[in-house]
Amino acid sequence: MNNTEKRIGERRLPVDGFHGPSQTVFQFHGCWWHGHNCYLTKGKEMNEKRKKPMAELRDETTANSKYIRDQGYNLVEMWECQWRRMKKKTNSAVQYFTNRKFHRPLDHHQTLDQNQIIKAIRDESLFGVVECDITVPDHRKPKFSEMCPIFKNTQISKEDIGEYMQTFAEEQHIMPQPRRSLIGSYFGEKIFLATPLIKWYLEHGLEVTRIYQVVEYTPVPCFQPFGEAVSDARRAGDVDPNKAIIADTMKLVSMISFVGNSSYGKTITDQERNREVKEHFYFDFMDKYLDRSDFQYCEMDTDSAYIAIAGQSVESLVKPELREEFEADKAN
Repeated sequence: MNNTEKRIGERRLPVDGFHGPSQTVFQFHGCWWHGHNCYLTKGKEMNEKRKKPMAELRDETTANSKYIRDQGYNLVEMWECQWRRMKKKTNSAVQYFTNRKFHRPLDHHQTLDQNQIIKAIRDESLFGVVECDITVPDHRKPKFSEMCPIFKNTQISKEDIGEYMQTFAEEQHIMPQPRRSLIGSYFGEKIFLATPLIKWYLEHGLEVTRIYQVVEYTPVPCFQPFGEAVSDARRAGDVDPNKAIIADTMKLVSMISFVGNSSYGKTITDQERNREVKEHFYFDFMDKYLDRSDFQYCEMDTDSAYIAIAGQSVESLVKPELREEFEADKAN
């Protein structure tokens, strides 16, 4: 999923999916959300959620599509009603859903209260994502003072950052206006979190104060064959230039190219060991085996960290009483 990482033109128009090599944009339009005139929205003239007439939303969607094409991009679009018909009438789609019987552990429950949901997260009978409010209680804040554990995208201004960084921002003429950024925080409000990560939070003393909705998934790698096919084709294209066109074609399989990239990564992820690398590595490894006076995080990105250590190696700084456990755990 693109998750608004790619934005188009001076309007910074967010799109659902993007394939760089072919300069192709992919848009999936929910019929109610985008004002489509179809059987799903029959008799509907107003979208109460967006507070706009359906006709206006439809015109906006048409204008956005034209804007994308005018910027020189290829555009692949699909309406929700088209997808619903495809699931019923396209042979490949019908066969896919017929042959797969998805079972979710909590299907037999009609309703669950908040305590039951949290218990199901703890014992791993619930797998999926949860929209919730979560916080670090005051007595646990010293534990997380060096690295706030809840990562979220939110709007920040210079008034929200520390004095040193305020001075830096003014000297470098950055952040003249508030902007959305990825930050670490002590709390999250209406934040979507994967259940394995919530379990980790609960085990480390965080509190879920409210649950808004739960999306339960069948805990199986359903895209594994597809992901492996895409990966094999791309590896073959890297080795043999004559097969590069096959690799590029596989990226576009199943209408939406970004599925190939995301499915393989999620399929090979060991959910027990890779719930959230940043938190696990810091709190369950560095902070556990080393004294905080012996290391300091200097800079961190979404997938990397630069750490200063007070020794020649991490191994040389391990707490003596934990060295045996460290040797057994360091390869995990």
